[in-house]
Amino acid sequence: TECMQELMEQVQIEYLPAEAAENGQSFEPGFQHYALLYIKYLQIYRKLEDCHNQMVHPQKRRDIWRVLRSTIYRILELKHQLIHSNPRSGSRFVALDEVLTDLKLNP
Repeated sequence: TECMQELMEQVQIEYLPAEAAENGQSFEPGFQHYALLYIKYLQIYRKLEDCHNQMVHPQKRRDIWRVLRSTIYRILELKHQLIHSNPRSGSRFVALDEVLTDLKLNP
């Protein structure tokens, strides 16, 4: 399905820093990088949730639930990384307005 394809592409994007290091290039992921990943994973989560809710076949529904759960875990990991690399040090609130505007999404 479309959401699984997007998830596979997202996983490949996450390996870009490791590939850059192998090629001798330096890539230091920062707030913008984590914010972009966070937003993309939220979009994928919504699509997976819709797919899970509409699925009738029990085995496929269970498989989608596993992927959905893994996506939720990754979103939580990214949220912690966003808090850690937050430009507003000491704040747990993460402002994603600029990243959303760059992606032409509504805040």
